[in-house]
Amino acid sequence: MPNRNGKIPLSLNTLDEDARNNRRSILLSYNLEHRFSDNWSLVNAFLVRSIRYRTDSANSGSLRPDGLTLNRTQQNYIGAPAADDEYALDNHVVGKFKTGSLQHELVAGFDLYRDISQLKS
Repeated sequence: MPNRNGKIPLSLNTLDEDARNNRRSILLSYNLEHRFSDNWSLVNAFLVRSIRYRTDSANSGSLRPDGLTLNRTQQNYIGAPAADDEYALDNHVVGKFKTGSLQHELVAGFDLYRDISQLKS
């Protein structure tokens, strides 16, 4: 897109030169399906992701209205590690049946999702 700064290369890195980032993550999931018959099945899926990180960086945001100044946000968690835990659960039943000449597929179930982000002390 045209802008007053000229052509900006795709390789431009606007991150802080002295940024430090230490991150560990674990992901565990499963997806189970049980078929009661050719027409009925039950699906159960679960995911848990745990991320622990320490970071000290200034992230780029957007340009100010002058079109020249880059907004930056400081993230500093070096003194206190941060954590992000995510849980997702999906359970549903699938049924296929006919009423007269019409074929139907019924899907009923529930999803649960929780994301907890916090600074550790």
